[in-house]
Amino acid sequence: MKKLITLCFVGISALWLRADEIDDFMKKAGNDLQGFVEAADKEMETFRQQMNREYAEFLSKPWTFKLITPADIKPNEEPVPPLVIPREDNPTPLKDTPIIIPVAPPTPVPRPAPTPPAPILQPVPQQTPLFVDVMLYGTKFEVPCSGHVDVPLRGVSPEVVSVCWSAMADNVEIDRAILGILSIRDNSNLPDWMVFKLVRTFAQKVTDGDNTARVLEGYILTQAGYDVRFAQANSRLYSMVAFDEIILERSDYYEVNGRHYFPFETTPDRLYIMDMSYPNTSPMRLGINHLPLLASGIIQNHTVTAVHYPSVVCNYTTDGNLMKFFEDYPVGTVSMGNYNIWGKYAMTPLSVNVLNKIYPTLRHAIAGKSQRDAANIIIDFVESFPYEYDDKMWGHDRAFFPEETLHYHKSDCEDHAILFVRIVNDLMHLPTALIHYPGHLAAAVSFTEPINGSYIMVDGRKFTVCDPTIFYAGIGTTMPKMDNAKARLIVMPKF
Repeated sequence: MKKLITLCFVGISALWLRADEIDDFMKKAGNDLQGFVEAADKEMETFRQQMNREYAEFLSKPWTFKLITPADIKPNEEPVPPLVIPREDNPTPLKDTPIIIPVAPPTPVPRPAPTPPAPILQPVPQQTPLFVDVMLYGTKFEVPCSGHVDVPLRGVSPEVVSVCWSAMADNVEIDRAILGILSIRDNSNLPDWMVFKLVRTFAQKVTDGDNTARVLEGYILTQAGYDVRFAQANSRLYSMVAFDEIILERSDYYEVNGRHYFPFETTPDRLYIMDMSYPNTSPMRLGINHLPLLASGIIQNHTVTAVHYPSVVCNYTTDGNLMKFFEDYPVGTVSMGNYNIWGKYAMTPLSVNVLNKIYPTLRHAIAGKSQRDAANIIIDFVESFPYEYDDKMWGHDRAFFPEETLHYHKSDCEDHAILFVRIVNDLMHLPTALIHYPGHLAAAVSFTEPINGSYIMVDGRKFTVCDPTIFYAGIGTTMPKMDNAKARLIVMPKF
């Protein structure tokens, strides 16, 4: 804003000057503006230096002894077997049947990526830029760096870590790397989980020893805006990364002031952990706003035909590198029993490649149809993927992201419900929900046209049950013998 005001003043003042005076005036104004910009940059850099000096001072103070919390385990539920109801030519019309199901807390909407707590100025460009290559999910990312970061670390005491932090704060090479990582994050749509893996891999490659790598990892992430705390035990340093959810089964964690910090490596049962986060930093987010832009992996071709609509034939391809990303992605929940695990899967978009292949066919198939007929076409398409129990495919329970269901072909109830909700949201633009029963997941849609069947009322909205695991019954039918008292309706936010 200050720059804009300055330029406007220059333009208005120039109206009263002769041509020869205008040149002199503009040169002086340009110099003044350049001076203002340089002064502002210097002020921002001084602010960042002051923040790091103060944080280094705090790092040198004694850390607190804490007990670890074992990794939370996803509840093991006995799966409800699928039900097949052959489609009739003249089915008996469904009756409107209300169902009383408690409503779960809302699924959090993914937040935007954090910004650095203080601006990081661009260092003087190198005459011959050098990069360190980091491979993630078959994709090479080039981080600006000469190849080795030389910082002192002679032990693991708070005082030693403080000295190391101060040295990193004065290292132009590290600033260049941070700016490069932020550019990769923004240009390649990296979710926070990939940012963490990128930084951890990079820090390990350019330092000598695990302890130095963990300090560099923590330094880079905090300067980028992420909340990290250091811990130490038995001559080892650990970088404890905060996430906005409890990550299941992947790592033990420490809870500090209501936030959960994960080392993502084996630690002792007790650690000394620092008591303060870097100012203005945020936990990493598990929600996925956009799919990462990865290099092409092994391409698999698919042809899927809707069971009762033979003209609905979808030819598409899926990418092996994206499947590696999905398979490695951690499962998290705000709290055990909060039921938002599945909502995040449904909110994850399909890749542009798959959208451009499948959606034109489905959009054409439902064009001009009633909402009932359109939803029945979509649910029939989802039911064209054969049912299989997770323990037979993976040896354990594992939910699919929507694109994984399209890739692996065999899937279970939660995968079908998640894909159905995703497609209805994208093509019919209607409010949707997931229904979690013990051992089963179904879907529901709030139609704007009158449709009979089993339904749940929520805040004046009627959500009609749509269960893709009741094969060929169409919308409005609910799985028999379900315990509604133990069920939860997960109303999806607009996405």
